[in-house]
Amino acid sequence: MRVVVLVAVATALLRVPFLARQEYPDEGGLLVVARHWTSLGPYLYGSLFVDRPPALVAVFKVADLAGGLTALRLLGLLLAGASVLLAGMAGSAVGGRRGAIAAAATAAILLSNPMLGSHEVNAELVGLPWVLGAVVLGLHARHRVGPWPWLVAGALAGVAPLVKQNLLDGLAFLVVLAVADALRERHGWRVGVLRVAATAAGALAPALVTVAWAATGPGLAPLWEAVVTFRVSASEVLAQTSSPANDHRVRLLLLIAVLSGLVPLLLTAIWRLRRASPRNPVLLAGAALLLVELVGVVGGGSYWDHYLLATIPGVALLVALATRPPGQRLLTGVLAGSLVSALVAGGVTLIAETERSLGREATMAAWLREARQPGDTGLVIHGQPQVLERAGLRPAYPFLWSLPTRVMDPELARMTATLDSPGGPDWVVQLGSIDTWSLDPTGRAQQALDAHYRPVANVCGFPVLLRQGVQRTLPPPPDC
Repeated sequence: MRVVVLVAVATALLRVPFLARQEYPDEGGLLVVARHWTSLGPYLYGSLFVDRPPALVAVFKVADLAGGLTALRLLGLLLAGASVLLAGMAGSAVGGRRGAIAAAATAAILLSNPMLGSHEVNAELVGLPWVLGAVVLGLHARHRVGPWPWLVAGALAGVAPLVKQNLLDGLAFLVVLAVADALRERHGWRVGVLRVAATAAGALAPALVTVAWAATGPGLAPLWEAVVTFRVSASEVLAQTSSPANDHRVRLLLLIAVLSGLVPLLLTAIWRLRRASPRNPVLLAGAALLLVELVGVVGGGSYWDHYLLATIPGVALLVALATRPPGQRLLTGVLAGSLVSALVAGGVTLIAETERSLGREATMAAWLREARQPGDTGLVIHGQPQVLERAGLRPAYPFLWSLPTRVMDPELARMTATLDSPGGPDWVVQLGSIDTWSLDPTGRAQQALDAHYRPVANVCGFPVLLRQGVQRTLPPPPDC
């Protein structure tokens, strides 16, 4: 395991140069939600809405209390290292020393490739250690007597969907592993039922804790809306609306999956396992693990590159299994090629960010931070909540991302009322047209914007508006 530890440490260290990079929309938005999380308001987290379970927002709350973005990035460093270590432990359980190194290397390579959005601290990264921990415990529990290891493994797997709803792969792995093991043994079904029951009981524990928290706090209805109802409605909206951006992301996601080495690693592992027994319980459980992960990538509907990080447990386990038959050259070669891809992508990203430390949104946010006064509020049309976080503006509108706006404020009635209100936002940043996706068919939101706001600057090509009657000393336009 010494090599695995070294790989885990190297993975963590490779993230150090990116600790100070500008925040991603999800990082900034979740930090804003966590910072303003209260028990008062119509939504699960108070006055701001996000369609993510409380375990994820709790992690961001801890990071915010510990110092904000830098603390979050340091936590991401630890999560990445822990994920590699756990992947190596899973690989060791199924493929010995070779399996451990191959699985750890697979996780490390994918977690170090910026093409996968790997340097962002997102739900996938936060959820990975829980899924991989469940896989490790499940692999060891199958050789032990009694239900307790399965209970703990189920609890770990049950935390993952409380980070992100589609992270059900750990549960699928444990159930299929228990059932497949039982079917191989005569009268083994009794043990199988006991193991599945223990897994289910373990998974139910964190869910019950969450329900109890919601029942005594924001309520069960806001919890259900955030983690279930919204996702159903969002899927319908995405399916009904033809989006060139979505089509572009699908093609880009497929290209990234290939260039990062994820698809070559997976195909190589499948090719090497083609003659393996289809009744092998670990192989069946690994296939179930990967299948649920792939469904999660496709079922999200938005096809962001970081979705692919969720496939790391399944790919790493299959790669570890593929080290057992003789002949390692092909797999070693693919791993080496994937490592080159990660290093090249990381180097290019680092050089680009050294030459240009801030993007347009970050430059805009820095200008706003200098222009605003303490207590100022803001609205960004539509999305990019990291601008509010970096600028230090309190959100005046509950929907920080574009998808919640499209689903929960489809004709911008809430936004119009916010702009018309005497307590409306001090600042409005137009990163795009207010009528994007035909959200303002009657033009009422634009009329409210015109009536109550005046343009005061154009920063990096983005119009900045200030509320009528509000006076601020504006810094000179930045060099974009």
